[in-house]
Amino acid sequence: MARADETAAGAMEIGQETEGAQRRTGWAAAGGILGAVGASSCCILPLVLFSLGAGGAWIGNLTALAPYQPIFVAVTLGFLGYGFYAVYWKPRKACAEGAACARALPGRTVKAALWVATALVAAAIAFPYEVRRMIRALFAALVLTSLFVGTAAIAAQRTVTLAVDGMTCASCPYIVKQSLSRVPGVERVEVSYADKRAVVTFDDSRTDVAALTKATAGVLATGVVGSVVAAICCFTPVLVVVLGAAGLAAWLGWIDYVLLPALALFLGITAYGLRGRRNIEPGAFDMTLMTDDCCTTGQTGLRRTYDLAVIGAGSAGFSAAITAAELGARVALIGHGTIGGTCVNVGCVPSKTLIRAAETLHQGRAAERFAGIEARVGLTDWSATVSQKDELVGALRQAKYKDLLAAYEGITYVEGRARLATDGVLVEGEPLRAGKVVITTGARPALPSIPGIEEVSYLTSTTVLEIAELPRSLLIIGGGYIGCELAQLFARAGVEVTIACRRGLLPAAEPEVGTALTGYFEDEGIRVRSGLKYRQIRETEDGVILNALAEGNDVRLEAERVLIASGRRPNTEEMGLAEAGVVLLPNGGIEVDERLRTTKAGIYAAGDVTGRDQFVYMAAYAARLAAENALNGDSRRYDNAAMPAVVFTDPQVASVGLTEAAAGQAGHRVKTSLLSLDQVPRALAARDTRGLIKLVAEEETDRLLGAHILAPEGADSIQTAVLAIKHGLTVAELAETIFPYLTTVEGLKLAAQTFTRDVARLSCCAG
Repeated sequence: MARADETAAGAMEIGQETEGAQRRTGWAAAGGILGAVGASSCCILPLVLFSLGAGGAWIGNLTALAPYQPIFVAVTLGFLGYGFYAVYWKPRKACAEGAACARALPGRTVKAALWVATALVAAAIAFPYEVRRMIRALFAALVLTSLFVGTAAIAAQRTVTLAVDGMTCASCPYIVKQSLSRVPGVERVEVSYADKRAVVTFDDSRTDVAALTKATAGVLATGVVGSVVAAICCFTPVLVVVLGAAGLAAWLGWIDYVLLPALALFLGITAYGLRGRRNIEPGAFDMTLMTDDCCTTGQTGLRRTYDLAVIGAGSAGFSAAITAAELGARVALIGHGTIGGTCVNVGCVPSKTLIRAAETLHQGRAAERFAGIEARVGLTDWSATVSQKDELVGALRQAKYKDLLAAYEGITYVEGRARLATDGVLVEGEPLRAGKVVITTGARPALPSIPGIEEVSYLTSTTVLEIAELPRSLLIIGGGYIGCELAQLFARAGVEVTIACRRGLLPAAEPEVGTALTGYFEDEGIRVRSGLKYRQIRETEDGVILNALAEGNDVRLEAERVLIASGRRPNTEEMGLAEAGVVLLPNGGIEVDERLRTTKAGIYAAGDVTGRDQFVYMAAYAARLAAENALNGDSRRYDNAAMPAVVFTDPQVASVGLTEAAAGQAGHRVKTSLLSLDQVPRALAARDTRGLIKLVAEEETDRLLGAHILAPEGADSIQTAVLAIKHGLTVAELAETIFPYLTTVEGLKLAAQTFTRDVARLSCCAG
């Protein structure tokens, strides 16, 4: 009986211990599941809370430890490994077959829970975004209800792009999206984690940009409170797994009593977290808040309040307007005169097509350089050539300017003269309010200071491209890129051309280039008179006469017509710049800093109106930066260190970087190489060895500082040097680069080799 009692008591004790072990094993399995979700998917809880309708800065706090998620994953995997050991391996060693065990063998529920925990961990690690979508789907009904309740009618939509800093984990874009979606009037939100941007479409009669920035600022909070909350969120499940999987009954005895107070503490801390610090202040997006006070002043539906006003509708103006519209801003593009500006109408496009036309005449005459070939060419109708040019200009103006306006909903084109005002601009005296202004009014041909010039019927680079009848002779005043291009164009068309200049052809270029080009021009019959000091110009019955001095001697130059090509002056008059506090440079350009900001806050300028880098591609580039800085906080810097420049003469002049003189003035100790084109196989094969290539490098570092090409295909070869300078290549690296044989650009490799070798002693493709 005693033995029976002992057996019964032992069985009862074993049963109680078994029951306790089973309870602990159940806690271990539950802890494993909780730990798997909590430790490997630390950022999921904020998604759940947002989907349930929760909001506020404290939810952003939960993501503070997201960067440490890999550590949590590793710890969880370790715990799961121990779980498999405890469930499948340890029972074999603890209990003999058929014997009574002091600890219960794991049942089906425990094993199933272990495998569920493992599956959750694997899913969270392998498919984090799918897990996020799964949670989103679970609460889709609630989210859709919150988005569409109260929507009574389709309202006027507006789309803006907000810069959102502070997104540090995969769930942050979803959190930002949900926070913005709950702002009354918001209809669509797209958030990019990579670009740190949010594109928001909203009803601007119900909300505004300020409300959006405030909502986003309320989400992304950090600090001590956030760390504590995240620690409770992520480490409590890990603690449960540790204690449960280890089977520490003494700890499990009070863990139930710890969890509930911890949750209460969690709620208290998160409530306090509502008062936590924000790392984005309202308005940090620098998006100007505008109201819609639409009014009409002769233009139906014209808004009179905009985020950005762009004055000038040329290449730079369109670049600024399109950039701003793509960022979601409402833009007023203000133009006066022919839309499209200089390049398409009176500059690059018409001049280059006429230059190419005249080039065909020259190539026909020069065909005899190849044995057995004879060609006859002639100009039969210059007016037809000009008409063809006009057709091209009209087609490009329509396709690249007029038609583009309809493609951008955020751009409103306004015709009229503009003048700066206190809160925007005046267009033909009518107020147009704008948060920021970008000036892109370009430049026009400048008149040299020659007595009598205003009484002469002169041509400019604009009007000379419109004449339907060629003059017998043409005097061009100015030896810059415009004067050189037009001189060769009209000389090849049969006009007797004389260039008058103070400092020679292309004075800003390398002297070797200007000297060589002068010789080539003279070979084509173009007279070049440099070193002149102008005294007077006057009109006669036969044309014009220019009187000048050269080395103390009188010079008299006569021609039927005179073309002024002595530079361009920025269009800054009658805009109220001085009254607005915008400072001008001595050359008439608007003074700007590297962010394209003028001396007046909120006003930017770009392109030819700044009096520098007067190339259409630099104008478009600068205007894009100006628009981005005006709307998004002055973050972009203008950089012209690797700016290519091309003069479309024949041979073409192409350059990038510093000249030898400029490099010396900048404090560099330099070395140079000079290669004539008779060392370039391409030129030999084409039987046209006109030209040279000059490289400028830093003595100490061997870094390429400048490249200057005079060659028939120089314009298409300079981009290689642009990339070399942009990425800091040395001339040795350029010399070691593989170039295709029988190309003009191969000359860059040969010029680089010239620093250390005599390329005349190399075989074809050697080195």
